[in-house]
Amino acid sequence: MPADLAEAMIALAAPRPDFRVLVVELRSVMTSLLAAEGFNVISVRSDLPLQEQFNQIAVHAPYDVVILGPIFNAQQPEIPHLPAWDLGKRASEDWLIAYTLDSMKPTGRLAALVPNGLLSNYSRVGIRKGLIKRGLSLVATMPSSSSLNLFSISSIGLVLVERSNIAPGRSITFLSFRESNDLAPLHRWMQDAPTKRLPCARAGTLPQETC
Repeated sequence: MPADLAEAMIALAAPRPDFRVLVVELRSVMTSLLAAEGFNVISVRSDLPLQEQFNQIAVHAPYDVVILGPIFNAQQPEIPHLPAWDLGKRASEDWLIAYTLDSMKPTGRLAALVPNGLLSNYSRVGIRKGLIKRGLSLVATMPSSSSLNLFSISSIGLVLVERSNIAPGRSITFLSFRESNDLAPLHRWMQDAPTKRLPCARAGTLPQETC
């Protein structure tokens, strides 16, 4: 993962030194950045079988902050059952996001890198409904170009879920970046980036998905 994207995801998650932070990633880019700043980091490799990831995550739950850089659509011999979620597509990142959200404190924050299909495909309506219900606050989309060319899909996104932000009348913020080098420091995103704030029941690509 490029350092600028790793820093952006950390800033979006906004961990504090006293927080227990879970990071799931292939290489230890975000883990190293957080550890260097003295954060209490639990790191899990995203190339492990999904059940093994779940087992390692469960050891130190619940978490204050979760930052996910999953492998998209990783082939899994077995998908664990998550009864509180309606996940129709067997996409490994959907199950990982769902499981980590269930492993967080009620005040926790989750920042996750996601494929654009999670945000728009009809077959993944279940994960989107679950995110909205559990505090989806921000969606940012960007092309997988230049420094993000390690991804094989045409576009990727970032989502922020704030578990305490579940009021039905809340707004969801949408950001769109034309190039990866447009990533500004995260404290400027809400001020400088092109944004659209919509009521939760009218959330962008989710017209049928209400809070």
